[in-house]
Amino acid sequence: MKEFNCKNGGECKDFASCKRCRLYKCLTVGIKPQGICTKLNEEQIIAFAERMKEHPGKSAVLNTAPKQKELINLIVMKNLLQIEQKVRRIRYSQTPIPEFFYTQCDTFESIFSRKLNLIELVNEFSIKPIKTVPAIFLEKARQFGPFFIRPAPVVMDLLFIFEIGKTFPFFERLDNKDRIALFSNIAMPLFVLCCSFYSVQQNCDFSPGLSEQAQKLLYSEAEKYSALLMSLVQINYGPAPGALRYVELMGLIDGLFNTGVKYRQLLTYISNVLDPNFDKVFPPVLAQIGTKGPVESHQLFPY
Repeated sequence: MKEFNCKNGGECKDFASCKRCRLYKCLTVGIKPQGICTKLNEEQIIAFAERMKEHPGKSAVLNTAPKQKELINLIVMKNLLQIEQKVRRIRYSQTPIPEFFYTQCDTFESIFSRKLNLIELVNEFSIKPIKTVPAIFLEKARQFGPFFIRPAPVVMDLLFIFEIGKTFPFFERLDNKDRIALFSNIAMPLFVLCCSFYSVQQNCDFSPGLSEQAQKLLYSEAEKYSALLMSLVQINYGPAPGALRYVELMGLIDGLFNTGVKYRQLLTYISNVLDPNFDKVFPPVLAQIGTKGPVESHQLFPY
């Protein structure tokens, strides 16, 4: 069986001329070996991937030249941007999400074991944007309660937390206990972040009733103070560390978690006091993370 070897000891600067380094790079960024196999090289590639699992400490980042590291980072970034573009198209599309994906939300295990990812079906969703909420819908919500039918934006964003998470290479390396602990803790903060991100994309952060001129003025002011903050942290920490600090600043994570808790309290109050239809329209797992909070292992695995 022909092996994948590198004449330069895994330090090639040109991936195109070295099959071994090209394969190593692909596997390192999370591409599944089965996805790049042919009938002629399947055994070799699978064996190569297994050897990489046996020696996880020998990462491509430690064994590649700076240019190769930069290329790997660009590949990862491009992949993340492509995922976001697909999620955006599905989220804004007139095409409804198939009921199949919601019926698979009865347990955490059913979500994790489902091989088909909603994001992979992006081409099935129309590029025509979703229509505005009709007035009759709002009238019925006032009459019958906010959950007289399933609130599509809420359950969709909660579902996307799982679908996006399953695209990351580390997902396959976690057992179900760790997956449940992870997703049940981060779902609501990420849900708040998702709502905030797409609200900003649609200019939903402006106060209602502002004129177009006022919106432009406030947007300009926001950019100005944002630039001032970036300048300040770069003066204090240096260009690159300052930019990183800017991203991490102002307790964003704590704010998301706190807001997630408040949002969960709101959903809990609505479901328990205002509208008994909540449990009827929410898939069980999405209702669990939306109202009851993090799931402890002893609740799921009492034995």
